Amino acid sequence: MLNAEELQQAARLEAARALPDSLFMEDAQVQTLRATYDARLLVSANQGSIKRWLMEERERLANQIAALEKSLAWAALADGAGKDATFALARAELAALESDKALVQTIDSALALLALPPGANSRIADEVDRTRRALNQHLFELKLSHIDGAKE
Repeated sequence: MLNAEELQQAARLEAARALPDSLFMEDAQVQTLRATYDARLLVSANQGSIKRWLMEERERLANQIAALEKSLAWAALADGAGKDATFALARAELAALESDKALVQTIDSALALLALPPGANSRIADEVDRTRRALNQHLFELKLSHIDGAKE
């Protein structure tokens, strides 16, 4: 037997659950959480093709890094020929080189997440589930706030 307060709380929760999610799609956090969830679902569904593409891009970047490392001295020579004390060309080459190296490290981290075959990769499935729960939790909180605001 539920008391009046418990009945009121149960009715509040039921009313919140009955509200459609579409009422809250303009909320910035809902949009962010939805985009994150959709992206995680897309990754989950396309792990094999993503892995192949990342490996191809990693190879392309590795070749690009090797070429930049070879051209770095020539950029410094060109700066010297132009008496450019700021070494604008060499700095631009260095920035591109460091950016590409950081990107390779990021790709390696992403590939580590895809180390297991699709379907066996609990890290991906867990992340999809976590983002779904975060989205649903925020939506439910908005629904409860809406119900509570309507009562006032």
